[in-house]
Amino acid sequence: MSQIDPGKADRVWSRVMNVQNSQPQQTSPCRQGSELGGDKLAELIESELRSYSRYRMLSCMACGQCKKTLLYIAEQERCHAKKLTVMYYLATGKKYCPSGAKPDCTACLNEALRQAYQDELDDAKNYGLLSKSAGSHACTLQQISMQEAEHARLLACILQSTL
Repeated sequence: MSQIDPGKADRVWSRVMNVQNSQPQQTSPCRQGSELGGDKLAELIESELRSYSRYRMLSCMACGQCKKTLLYIAEQERCHAKKLTVMYYLATGKKYCPSGAKPDCTACLNEALRQAYQDELDDAKNYGLLSKSAGSHACTLQQISMQEAEHARLLACILQSTL
């Protein structure tokens, strides 16, 4: 019969029972910092909704796989707005009502894609920076940051096929 180390057994049971032990716990990067304010969240929601409208409009100008990709990006932007709306509600206790702003009209698909590419890169950077001081919402903002960077990559692929 093998002997069980009592120290290891205590550590395992404390994890199983979710009991705090005397050793200092490392803070998850998703739990550090302070919370975002309602004004900043409202600004982010509006930006995501404008992006959603932009990609829906651009999808009408595209065809085939490019159209599908733009609709996919639009749907992700809508999901970002929904996540941010939940964060707004948690922070303020109020439901956010969007203004309904629409994107600028565009005549040239490639120029609009070029501008969208740069905007996605900027958004990825901004969400990454915001996640460092977002408290309990840091992981959500990190995820949005990565998705915005992926959108930029997808837009570059679309441009490769349209130029």
